[in-house]
Amino acid sequence: MVLLRAHPGAEKKIIEEVMTLDQVTEADIVFGEWDVIFSVILEDVSQLNDFMLNCIRPIGGIQQTSTLIVAKK
Repeated sequence: MVLLRAHPGAEKKIIEEVMTLDQVTEADIVFGEWDVIFSVILEDVSQLNDFMLNCIRPIGGIQQTSTLIVAKK
């Protein structure tokens, strides 16, 4: 899961852009400390660095991200 804080008014544009990425399965605007949350599926956690640096950080309007690695049962 990736949580992100967006510049005001950039939330919808960010969601549109992240949803074009094959690794992103779902994205939503949320209220509270974060503005957008989205789910990412990667084959291996070692791909996370490349995904964040090359796919997410270039998207305009993002102020901050926090990445949560989900532990499956």
